[in-house]
Amino acid sequence: NCLIKSKRVFVIFKDKIPEKLKNTNRSFYLPNGIDLDLFYPIDKKECCKMLKLDESKNYILFVASKNKMRLQKRYDLFKLTIEILKSDKTGYNFEELVMSNVPREKCIYYYNAASIHLLTSNYEGSPNSVKEAMACNIPVVSTDVGNVKKMINGSSNCFISDQQPRILADYVLKALKEPKSDLRNVLIKNKLTAQDKTNELIEIYKKIINKENDIEN
Repeated sequence: NCLIKSKRVFVIFKDKIPEKLKNTNRSFYLPNGIDLDLFYPIDKKECCKMLKLDESKNYILFVASKNKMRLQKRYDLFKLTIEILKSDKTGYNFEELVMSNVPREKCIYYYNAASIHLLTSNYEGSPNSVKEAMACNIPVVSTDVGNVKKMINGSSNCFISDQQPRILADYVLKALKEPKSDLRNVLIKNKLTAQDKTNELIEIYKKIINKENDIEN
């Protein structure tokens, strides 16, 4: 009975499939998709006005859904990076912008008020904030976590960095100076839309049903 039960277990991973499960044919890779109708570019001035921010500043966005001090998210590293950017006196007038415990309908204003989304996490699966920022055409600088490298593939102004504040700061500056990419189109080309993932999920279900039928027969 235990053997039969184990053969009926299927797992979907948002990040890479663990090595020990890669050859089982029962593990599937499927990160979340982004709904481009829910996240899209809005004029920065309008967003700053909504959030009572100074439109002359270059806001660097930190995202933590419930608690900005959650260890995984590394707000300490984010803050050190912001301090370096401010001390460099580049003329960009940098300021941090934290999005935490924000109602879902207001998130789009935070993304569009920001100049860069900086993700400093120790680990992630498939961080939604990266896709949401890109859907708003906001560049991303991120530590090498989850599938971020795959998400930004094909962009000219999104970068992966080491977990060193000086290097992160340099990439933030580079992201601002590089030619702008149509990051919404990058998401489409990398098949990261909600519709893409819905289609993939349907195909996964079909494979599971076929495997279940094989077991029954």
